[in-house]
Amino acid sequence: MLFLKNRLKNAPRVFISSTSHPFYILISILLFIKVCNNLFPFFLNCVILKAVINRIEWEVERISRTYETRSPRETEEVGAAFAKELSSGAVVALYGDLGMGKTAFVRGMARGLGLDAQVSSPTFALVNEYGGDPPLVHFDMYRVSGWEDLYSTGFFDYIDAGCILAVEWSERIEGALPPDAIKVRISATGEASRRIEIEGGENG
Repeated sequence: MLFLKNRLKNAPRVFISSTSHPFYILISILLFIKVCNNLFPFFLNCVILKAVINRIEWEVERISRTYETRSPRETEEVGAAFAKELSSGAVVALYGDLGMGKTAFVRGMARGLGLDAQVSSPTFALVNEYGGDPPLVHFDMYRVSGWEDLYSTGFFDYIDAGCILAVEWSERIEGALPPDAIKVRISATGEASRRIEIEGGENG
């Protein structure tokens, strides 16, 4: 107890201002941390380290998620749940070979956004609009071979307009994707089963 009293006596005093200005609140918090660090440095460092580890784990879970589906219907369900966390201007870049279920995923997205739309891959049209607020716009970039083709689809105009973009064959326009694009990779684990990896976005 004597040791603790001496440490308390020598510790800096903390004055909590009556004002609620963020600056004073921040100063008070920093002083409090300093006092605690003087008294219990090892304990405090352990608590901070634990908080940092928890934050890193939360961030990893938030930005990288993996789902296993056993049918196109289940792939749609994942797409529907995923769409509920999207907001205006979101760009969803879909990756996967032919027949992996990219269009099924977009079909689920449309349902998750409350749209009653006939979703099909715009293989020849390159782009389909499904309406909504914000609108859902569906691209198929398989036949896009250069910047001129990409501009002709209205890709950048739709982004500027705040639409939600679902982009199949994003491999073809990797360099044109915005930095915050959400990447959805679909691969086969069986005849009808799929692994869906989502990087980015919010884990709702």
